[in-house]
Amino acid sequence: MLGVVAAVALQGLQADASVGEPAPLEGIAAAPPAAPVKTTPISLSEAQLLHDEAAALTPAGVALDETAHSTWLPRIGYLEAAMADPGLAPEIREELSATLDALAQVGLGGRRP
Repeated sequence: MLGVVAAVALQGLQADASVGEPAPLEGIAAAPPAAPVKTTPISLSEAQLLHDEAAALTPAGVALDETAHSTWLPRIGYLEAAMADPGLAPEIREELSATLDALAQVGLGGRRP
């Protein structure tokens, strides 16, 4: 299918080339490049959900849950990376910090209770 489209496009280009020189594109300004949109790596609602989930953990529950470490260790890296963002809103930073503290209290993460 792609080959057919390419062949048709090439035929069109060859036909146009034999007609004559294309008109110059004077006066047509190139569109300015779009400014990158700065987005927060995590929303407040996401941070609150993670905090609630981490606060519900218990040391015994983490010890018995074989997937707790594999679930939370990548999240901890994500949370720490989000906290390193200097443009992070203070309320989101608070939630992330509380989440990391809750995880440390149950033996996940590097923070101490």
